[in-house]
Amino acid sequence: MLLYQSKIWREINEEVFGRNIWEINLNSSIKWGITKTKRFKNLGFNIYQLLGVNAVFKKELLKKDIQYVTSKVFTNRRDIYLQIWRVNEIGRCSSKILRKRGECEDLVEKKKDINNFLTEKIGLKKSFYQNMPEATVEINLSQSEDDIFKDISATSKRYIRKYEKNKLALKGVDEEKGVSKFWELWNQMAQKKNISIWPQSQTLKLINLLHQKKQWWLFVAETPNWDIAFGAVIIFLENRIVYLYGALNPAYPWSSYRFMWHLILWSKQKGFEIFDLLGVKSIIAPETHTWSDISRFKYSLGGEHIEYIGNFDIVHNVFLYEAAKIFKNLK
Repeated sequence: MLLYQSKIWREINEEVFGRNIWEINLNSSIKWGITKTKRFKNLGFNIYQLLGVNAVFKKELLKKDIQYVTSKVFTNRRDIYLQIWRVNEIGRCSSKILRKRGECEDLVEKKKDINNFLTEKIGLKKSFYQNMPEATVEINLSQSEDDIFKDISATSKRYIRKYEKNKLALKGVDEEKGVSKFWELWNQMAQKKNISIWPQSQTLKLINLLHQKKQWWLFVAETPNWDIAFGAVIIFLENRIVYLYGALNPAYPWSSYRFMWHLILWSKQKGFEIFDLLGVKSIIAPETHTWSDISRFKYSLGGEHIEYIGNFDIVHNVFLYEAAKIFKNLK
């Protein structure tokens, strides 16, 4: 996953969220991380994140790697923990298989074995708060349009064909009014699904930054009466399109299928090679997971599920770590 150590993601964290950025030389490569400071009265408590890095998958080397990182990051007892998001690819599974069977047995076993190794042999904690997705779905745009369409589920194909002639205008939006309309729709969807999203002010900052860098587009599907039926923020990253966020108007439930199909075709026509749908639930996550619905939708578009090692915590202050877990569960 290229996004989380990319220059544009660093700029988003620094300029949009105002986070403190630090660098570390990890296995002869400069990586960057962020510090989140939680304040209680006059005291600051620190959570660190090092996202989008590969692991050296040998026990002694990995332990040495972790010792080195913690020696550079932790400085006092108010440092709570460091979350490391590892992007080693565990394996792939066709979305078709996941639609039919619900799981890929070999990949499930691999994931469980790696989780056990990292928690039992290395002593890491599985993150109680998943900041970054542990899996994604990628569509190979170098295929023909027919082959991409064949991989889409039968239900999604019916929606695409049935509503092909509906008068929806697919267009890019960059003015503040259009961005605000998208955020309102996104917020309504997030509240319904109990998902946290960025505040409107930060979303506007994000759009302004991406607009300056010419590395993004906000696409919306508008109805004849100017309603937004569906919208999505995408980022251009080398040879790929990254589908960052999307929002559906419940009054037009079918629009997402047609919208995504046109977005896939637009990306292919622009010469991109990969359409990265970004976040789906882990292959071992239960069906009650918050991302189950969005995962099923993304699988319906075809492509491959890609599973990564995922998020693990290195605990520095056990008492504060347990308190943070309790506070998270109470929210």
